[in-house]
Amino acid sequence: MNNMKKIICIGLFITAIVFVGCYEYINPLDPLGYYNKWQFEPMNGGVSLNTEPEFKIAEIKGASGYNFRISTTAEFIDGTVEYSSNYDPGTWIGDDVTFEIGDTIYWQVRPTYWFIPAEWSPVISFTIKDHLEIGDKYAGGYVFYLKSGVSEGLIAAVEDCSYGENAPWGGAGVDINGNDADNHPELYSELDDGKPNTDTIIAAIDDDPDYTYAAKLCNDLVSNRYNDWYLPAYDQLLEMRDAIGDNGTFIGDFYWSSTEFDADNARAAVIPGTTTTSTGKDARLYVRAIRSFTY
Repeated sequence: MNNMKKIICIGLFITAIVFVGCYEYINPLDPLGYYNKWQFEPMNGGVSLNTEPEFKIAEIKGASGYNFRISTTAEFIDGTVEYSSNYDPGTWIGDDVTFEIGDTIYWQVRPTYWFIPAEWSPVISFTIKDHLEIGDKYAGGYVFYLKSGVSEGLIAAVEDCSYGENAPWGGAGVDINGNDADNHPELYSELDDGKPNTDTIIAAIDDDPDYTYAAKLCNDLVSNRYNDWYLPAYDQLLEMRDAIGDNGTFIGDFYWSSTEFDADNARAAVIPGTTTTSTGKDARLYVRAIRSFTY
Protein backbone atom coordinates (compact mmCIF):
# COMPACT_ATOMS: atom_id res chain seq x y z
CA MET A 1 0.00 0.00 0.00
CA ASN A 2 2.79 2.42 0.89
CA ASN A 3 4.48 1.72 -2.45
CA MET A 4 1.20 2.40 -4.22
CA LYS A 5 0.86 5.75 -2.38
CA LYS A 6 4.39 6.65 -3.40
CA ILE A 7 3.67 5.86 -7.04
CA ILE A 8 0.47 7.95 -6.98
CA CYS A 9 2.29 10.88 -5.34
CA ILE A 10 5.12 10.71 -7.87
CA GLY A 11 2.61 10.61 -10.73
CA LEU A 12 0.74 13.63 -9.40
CA PHE A 13 4.02 15.50 -8.91
CA ILE A 14 5.11 14.82 -12.51
CA THR A 15 1.67 15.87 -13.80
CA ALA A 16 1.92 19.12 -11.84
CA ILE A 17 5.36 19.83 -13.29
CA VAL A 18 4.13 19.21 -16.85
CA PHE A 19 1.07 21.42 -16.36
CA VAL A 20 3.01 24.28 -14.75
CA GLY A 21 5.72 24.02 -17.39
CA CYS A 22 3.11 24.30 -20.13
CA TYR A 23 1.52 27.32 -18.48
CA GLU A 24 4.85 29.08 -18.01
CA TYR A 25 5.85 28.41 -21.63
CA ILE A 26 3.90 31.41 -22.86
CA ASN A 27 4.32 33.69 -19.88
CA PRO A 28 5.23 36.41 -20.66
CA LEU A 29 3.66 36.09 -24.12
CA ASP A 30 5.57 36.90 -27.26
CA PRO A 31 3.49 39.51 -29.16
CA LEU A 32 4.76 38.19 -32.48
CA GLY A 33 2.34 35.31 -31.99
CA TYR A 34 -0.63 37.53 -32.87
CA TYR A 35 -1.43 39.35 -36.01
CA ASN A 36 -4.28 41.20 -37.70
CA LYS A 37 -5.81 40.80 -41.10
CA TRP A 38 -4.20 43.73 -42.85
CA GLN A 39 -0.67 43.86 -41.54
CA PHE A 40 0.00 40.27 -40.52
CA GLU A 41 2.18 41.55 -37.74
CA PRO A 42 1.44 43.31 -34.45
CA MET A 43 3.47 46.46 -34.97
CA ASN A 44 2.80 49.06 -32.30
CA GLY A 45 1.67 52.25 -33.99
CA GLY A 46 0.84 50.38 -37.18
CA VAL A 47 -1.74 51.47 -39.75
CA SER A 48 -4.90 49.86 -41.12
CA LEU A 49 -6.86 51.11 -44.13
CA ASN A 50 -9.99 49.14 -43.17
CA THR A 51 -12.75 50.28 -40.78
CA GLU A 52 -14.22 46.79 -40.30
CA PRO A 53 -11.56 44.88 -38.40
CA GLU A 54 -11.26 41.14 -38.67
CA PHE A 55 -8.61 39.54 -36.52
CA LYS A 56 -6.93 36.20 -36.64
CA ILE A 57 -5.16 34.46 -33.78
CA ALA A 58 -1.99 32.54 -34.52
CA GLU A 59 -1.63 29.19 -32.83
CA ILE A 60 0.14 29.17 -29.47
CA LYS A 61 1.81 25.92 -28.47
CA GLY A 62 -0.13 23.92 -25.93
CA ALA A 63 -3.13 26.24 -25.69
CA SER A 64 -6.63 24.77 -25.48
CA GLY A 65 -8.44 28.04 -26.20
CA TYR A 66 -8.07 31.79 -26.55
CA ASN A 67 -9.57 35.04 -25.28
CA PHE A 68 -9.36 38.14 -27.38
CA ARG A 69 -10.35 41.75 -26.78
CA ILE A 70 -10.33 44.99 -28.71
CA SER A 71 -10.97 48.55 -27.60
CA THR A 72 -10.60 52.19 -28.55
CA THR A 73 -8.99 52.81 -25.15
CA ALA A 74 -5.67 51.38 -24.03
CA GLU A 75 -7.02 50.63 -20.57
CA PHE A 76 -9.73 48.24 -21.79
CA ILE A 77 -12.29 49.84 -19.49
CA ASP A 78 -14.77 51.65 -21.74
CA GLY A 79 -15.73 50.28 -25.11
CA THR A 80 -14.06 46.90 -24.67
CA VAL A 81 -15.38 44.10 -26.86
CA GLU A 82 -14.29 40.64 -25.75
CA TYR A 83 -14.51 37.37 -27.62
CA SER A 84 -13.58 33.79 -26.98
CA SER A 85 -12.29 31.26 -29.48
CA ASN A 86 -11.92 27.78 -28.11
CA TYR A 87 -9.74 25.17 -29.79
CA ASP A 88 -9.55 27.08 -33.07
CA PRO A 89 -6.71 29.58 -33.34
CA GLY A 90 -7.55 30.25 -36.98
CA THR A 91 -11.01 31.67 -36.31
CA TRP A 92 -11.67 35.16 -37.62
CA ILE A 93 -12.85 37.39 -34.82
CA GLY A 94 -14.35 40.87 -34.65
CA ASP A 95 -16.00 40.99 -38.07
CA ASP A 96 -19.15 42.52 -36.57
CA VAL A 97 -17.38 45.61 -35.17
CA THR A 98 -16.96 48.81 -37.17
CA PHE A 99 -14.64 51.66 -36.27
CA GLU A 100 -14.08 55.10 -37.76
CA ILE A 101 -11.24 56.67 -39.70
CA GLY A 102 -8.85 58.14 -37.14
CA ASP A 103 -9.59 55.58 -34.41
CA THR A 104 -6.65 53.94 -32.71
CA ILE A 105 -7.48 50.34 -31.94
CA TYR A 106 -5.91 48.47 -29.05
CA TRP A 107 -6.10 44.71 -28.74
CA GLN A 108 -4.84 41.80 -26.70
CA VAL A 109 -5.05 38.04 -26.76
CA ARG A 110 -4.36 35.36 -24.18
CA PRO A 111 -4.36 31.58 -24.39
CA THR A 112 -6.13 29.33 -21.94
CA TYR A 113 -4.90 26.01 -20.63
CA TRP A 114 -7.74 23.72 -19.65
CA PHE A 115 -9.90 26.82 -19.11
CA ILE A 116 -7.25 28.51 -16.94
CA PRO A 117 -6.29 31.81 -18.62
CA ALA A 118 -2.69 32.93 -18.98
CA GLU A 119 -1.69 36.58 -18.82
CA TRP A 120 -2.87 38.98 -21.50
CA SER A 121 -0.35 39.74 -24.21
CA PRO A 122 1.23 43.20 -24.38
CA VAL A 123 -1.18 45.78 -25.78
CA ILE A 124 -0.95 45.93 -29.57
CA SER A 125 -2.26 48.95 -31.44
CA PHE A 126 -2.91 50.29 -34.91
CA THR A 127 -4.56 53.41 -36.28
CA ILE A 128 -7.25 53.37 -38.95
CA LYS A 129 -6.43 55.85 -41.71
CA ASP A 130 -7.77 56.61 -45.16
CA HIS A 131 -4.30 57.01 -46.65
CA LEU A 132 -0.71 56.04 -46.02
CA GLU A 133 2.15 58.38 -45.21
CA ILE A 134 5.91 58.09 -45.33
CA GLY A 135 7.14 56.49 -42.12
CA ASP A 136 3.93 54.55 -41.41
CA LYS A 137 4.32 50.98 -40.18
CA TYR A 138 2.43 48.89 -42.66
CA ALA A 139 2.63 45.54 -44.45
CA GLY A 140 5.78 44.30 -42.79
CA GLY A 141 7.84 47.42 -42.20
CA TYR A 142 8.19 51.17 -42.70
CA VAL A 143 6.70 52.90 -45.73
CA PHE A 144 9.43 54.98 -47.37
CA TYR A 145 8.12 55.56 -50.89
CA LEU A 146 4.63 56.06 -52.31
CA LYS A 147 4.30 56.20 -56.07
CA SER A 148 2.30 59.18 -57.29
CA GLY A 149 -1.08 58.44 -58.86
CA VAL A 150 -1.18 54.71 -58.01
CA SER A 151 -1.66 52.69 -54.85
CA GLU A 152 1.78 51.16 -54.59
CA GLY A 153 5.08 51.87 -52.93
CA LEU A 154 8.12 50.55 -51.11
CA ILE A 155 8.59 49.30 -47.56
CA ALA A 156 11.79 48.82 -45.56
CA ALA A 157 12.13 45.94 -43.11
CA VAL A 158 11.94 46.94 -39.45
CA GLU A 159 15.55 45.95 -38.79
CA ASP A 160 18.77 45.02 -40.53
CA CYS A 161 19.06 41.49 -41.86
CA SER A 162 22.85 41.39 -41.84
CA TYR A 163 24.57 38.19 -40.84
CA GLY A 164 26.14 39.05 -37.50
CA GLU A 165 26.75 42.75 -37.93
CA ASN A 166 27.29 42.98 -41.70
CA ALA A 167 27.82 41.01 -44.90
CA PRO A 168 29.72 41.17 -48.21
CA TRP A 169 28.02 42.13 -51.46
CA GLY A 170 29.38 38.91 -52.96
CA GLY A 171 30.81 37.88 -56.28
CA ALA A 172 34.06 39.80 -56.16
CA GLY A 173 35.69 39.59 -59.58
CA VAL A 174 32.42 38.66 -61.28
CA ASP A 175 31.27 41.31 -63.75
CA ILE A 176 27.49 40.98 -63.67
CA ASN A 177 26.20 42.42 -66.94
CA GLY A 178 28.15 45.61 -67.20
CA ASN A 179 30.99 47.75 -65.95
CA ASP A 180 29.35 50.65 -64.11
CA ALA A 181 26.15 51.77 -62.49
CA ASP A 182 25.12 54.00 -65.40
CA ASN A 183 25.82 51.67 -68.31
CA HIS A 184 24.78 48.08 -67.80
CA PRO A 185 21.71 46.20 -68.99
CA GLU A 186 20.38 44.67 -65.79
CA LEU A 187 21.78 45.98 -62.50
CA TYR A 188 20.10 49.35 -62.68
CA SER A 189 19.90 51.89 -59.90
CA GLU A 190 16.36 53.26 -60.15
CA LEU A 191 13.29 52.97 -57.90
CA ASP A 192 11.97 49.73 -59.38
CA ASP A 193 15.23 47.89 -59.95
CA GLY A 194 15.99 46.22 -56.63
CA LYS A 195 14.02 43.04 -57.26
CA PRO A 196 15.45 42.23 -60.72
CA ASN A 197 18.91 43.21 -59.50
CA THR A 198 18.62 40.80 -56.57
CA ASP A 199 17.48 37.96 -58.82
CA THR A 200 20.34 38.63 -61.25
CA ILE A 201 22.98 38.71 -58.50
CA ILE A 202 21.78 35.42 -57.03
CA ALA A 203 21.69 33.74 -60.44
CA ALA A 204 25.24 34.90 -61.16
CA ILE A 205 27.03 34.04 -57.91
CA ASP A 206 24.89 31.69 -55.83
CA ASP A 207 26.92 28.51 -56.32
CA ASP A 208 27.66 27.88 -52.63
CA PRO A 209 24.65 27.32 -50.32
CA ASP A 210 26.81 28.23 -47.30
CA TYR A 211 28.00 31.53 -48.74
CA THR A 212 26.15 34.43 -47.12
CA TYR A 213 25.97 37.74 -49.00
CA ALA A 214 23.73 40.79 -49.12
CA ALA A 215 21.32 39.85 -51.92
CA LYS A 216 20.88 36.32 -50.57
CA LEU A 217 20.20 37.62 -47.05
CA CYS A 218 17.36 39.77 -48.38
CA ASN A 219 15.98 37.10 -50.70
CA ASP A 220 15.89 34.51 -47.90
CA LEU A 221 14.42 36.87 -45.30
CA VAL A 222 11.07 36.08 -43.69
CA SER A 223 10.05 39.05 -41.56
CA ASN A 224 6.64 39.80 -40.06
CA ARG A 225 5.21 36.96 -42.16
CA TYR A 226 6.42 38.41 -45.48
CA ASN A 227 8.96 36.59 -47.66
CA ASP A 228 9.23 38.78 -50.77
CA TRP A 229 12.14 40.98 -49.68
CA TYR A 230 15.04 42.09 -51.87
CA LEU A 231 18.20 44.20 -51.77
CA PRO A 232 17.40 47.81 -52.73
CA ALA A 233 18.82 49.34 -55.88
CA TYR A 234 21.01 52.40 -55.38
CA ASP A 235 18.22 54.96 -55.89
CA GLN A 236 15.93 52.93 -53.63
CA LEU A 237 18.64 52.92 -50.97
CA LEU A 238 18.98 56.70 -51.18
CA GLU A 239 15.19 57.15 -51.09
CA MET A 240 15.03 55.00 -47.97
CA ARG A 241 17.87 56.98 -46.40
CA ASP A 242 16.23 60.35 -47.12
CA ALA A 243 12.71 59.26 -46.08
CA ILE A 244 13.21 57.20 -42.92
CA GLY A 245 16.94 57.12 -42.27
CA ASP A 246 16.51 59.05 -39.04
CA ASN A 247 13.80 56.79 -37.56
CA GLY A 248 16.24 55.21 -35.12
CA THR A 249 16.49 51.76 -36.69
CA PHE A 250 19.60 52.33 -38.82
CA ILE A 251 23.13 51.89 -37.52
CA GLY A 252 24.79 55.05 -38.94
CA ASP A 253 27.18 53.18 -41.22
CA PHE A 254 27.41 51.97 -44.82
CA TYR A 255 24.55 49.91 -46.29
CA TRP A 256 24.74 47.92 -49.51
CA SER A 257 22.63 48.58 -52.59
CA SER A 258 22.07 45.96 -55.28
CA THR A 259 23.67 48.23 -57.90
CA GLU A 260 27.03 47.00 -59.15
CA PHE A 261 29.73 49.49 -60.14
CA ASP A 262 32.15 47.07 -61.78
CA ALA A 263 33.45 43.53 -61.34
CA ASP A 264 35.01 44.33 -57.97
CA ASN A 265 32.85 47.13 -56.54
CA ALA A 266 29.22 47.98 -55.76
CA ARG A 267 27.33 51.08 -54.60
CA ALA A 268 26.69 51.83 -50.92
CA ALA A 269 25.53 54.70 -48.70
CA VAL A 270 25.72 55.68 -45.04
CA ILE A 271 22.32 55.65 -43.26
CA PRO A 272 21.64 58.03 -41.65
CA GLY A 273 24.08 60.36 -43.34
CA THR A 274 25.06 61.81 -46.70
CA THR A 275 28.15 59.81 -47.66
CA THR A 276 27.96 57.50 -50.67
CA THR A 277 30.61 55.32 -52.21
CA SER A 278 31.51 52.48 -54.52
CA THR A 279 33.45 49.94 -52.49
CA GLY A 280 34.88 46.46 -52.78
CA LYS A 281 32.37 43.65 -52.94
CA ASP A 282 34.21 41.78 -50.19
CA ALA A 283 33.66 44.65 -47.73
CA ARG A 284 31.29 43.72 -44.94
CA LEU A 285 28.54 46.35 -44.80
CA TYR A 286 25.07 46.53 -43.29
CA VAL A 287 22.02 45.22 -45.15
CA ARG A 288 18.41 46.44 -45.01
CA ALA A 289 15.87 44.56 -47.11
CA ILE A 290 12.89 46.20 -48.81
CA ARG A 291 9.72 44.97 -50.49
CA SER A 292 7.21 46.38 -52.97
CA PHE A 293 3.53 46.58 -52.01
CA THR A 294 0.13 47.62 -53.30
CA TYR A 295 -2.86 48.78 -51.29
